[in-house]
Amino acid sequence: MSVKDIEVSTDGNVFFAATLRVGYGDDYRMILGKISQEGKILWKKRLKALESNLPSDVFFDGLNAVEALPDGGALVAGENGFFARVDKDGKTIWRKKHGISQFTDINDIMLIEDGKVFIAGTGGGDGCYRCDKSYIALLTSDGNVVWEKQMDADGENYFASLIKSSDGSILAIGSVDHPDKGSQGRVVKISFSGENLTELTFDKLDYRATIASFASARGTTLIATTIRSNKRGSKSDMALYTLNDDITKFKLQRYFGPIVGSNEIYAVNQMENGDVVIAGSSAQKIEGDRAGTAIIFNTNTERSDSWSNKITSKRGSRVNDIVILSDGSQVFSLSSFDTRIARRQPFTDSSPAEIISEADR
Repeated sequence: MSVKDIEVSTDGNVFFAATLRVGYGDDYRMILGKISQEGKILWKKRLKALESNLPSDVFFDGLNAVEALPDGGALVAGENGFFARVDKDGKTIWRKKHGISQFTDINDIMLIEDGKVFIAGTGGGDGCYRCDKSYIALLTSDGNVVWEKQMDADGENYFASLIKSSDGSILAIGSVDHPDKGSQGRVVKISFSGENLTELTFDKLDYRATIASFASARGTTLIATTIRSNKRGSKSDMALYTLNDDITKFKLQRYFGPIVGSNEIYAVNQMENGDVVIAGSSAQKIEGDRAGTAIIFNTNTERSDSWSNKITSKRGSRVNDIVILSDGSQVFSLSSFDTRIARRQPFTDSSPAEIISEADR
């Protein structure tokens, strides 16, 4: 089972959205659950998708995102345009199917002040699987479409995440894969009516790079990416950028190069003291192991020191998402060969960030 997204609920516990593969075939299932801060699974349920007319070799059920609601429930979204609302106990209130194309995948959800909801992801052209075009939509609080559109670019492109910038505008963040020029990161500033206000790109990304983004309370937009470290793209590194307020310029803040192999970023967040938490997988030689293992970096955008932990002994694992609790502890989800959710205590100069609770699913 792969946990794609975790989100702190209003009761202080943590929602998790996951995809479960049954056996070795094409049987995938959407799993939503809630886990306590002590690592106890409070409930776990399978969500049922709407019927699809896609061929079985390209259609599967999978959850990509969860967004906590003020009433204790949540919005969830995933493959094939799936979008639903559940109550605090995981009971489905309603479910919808969105997307201009039949191949639409929803990667992120953002609730805004008036109860409306932005969703973003990718949608291939009808009859063309993986001819990806960036997809975004504004929905009512009941999940109905106000508007939806594709924001295409030169090459396969998708939106990975949505954040709100310091001036209150909506930013859709993703990448564009050019057949000849390689991959570029892409940030689009979008009005509430769906107009493309500003667009900015940055290059040297790895093909299909994972882009994590986070808008801190200090008004700084942090974007963590996987970037190529050689022309062939066989090595990839991790980089942390900040984006200025008027969405016109990126600034490279930190660069994390590998000893060998590749490193990939899947999540970024920020502590109250300003330290940045970056998580993913790494082929760096950490604690004597060069294999791809789940990794968490703590760093700071204003000073050069950083530290890292290899937080699993199972090779091939990665951290998919990480959230910060009110006491500064970090809850993160592990996927691939080590599938669990864990919580670790805050890091200090005198104390390592040891795992204090965890749950296998």
